[in-house]
Amino acid sequence: MPLDPTRIKEREADIMGKPIRIKPVTDLTDEMRALTKSPPGYEQKAAKQPVMYGVLLHNTELLRRYNDIMGYFLGYGQLALRVRELAVLRVAW
Repeated sequence: MPLDPTRIKEREADIMGKPIRIKPVTDLTDEMRALTKSPPGYEQKAAKQPVMYGVLLHNTELLRRYNDIMGYFLGYGQLALRVRELAVLRVAW
């Protein structure tokens, strides 16, 4: 299905420049800090915590399960690195 330039502009206008709907948690407990810690070997790659983690901290069990499955995909996924990055970009869009 080809990308419709009009639909892309509508989507960008709907998303860009607007405040996020769910404010990230800013007062972290020790448990929350542990959940948002970068995995071993990635500490230097993450300049700061993504806003998504701050939002997911409203439900620590959800973040815990998200971390489990993403850790699996990161370490044991069958997709080539380039394909995986393209998939991430596609989902994020």
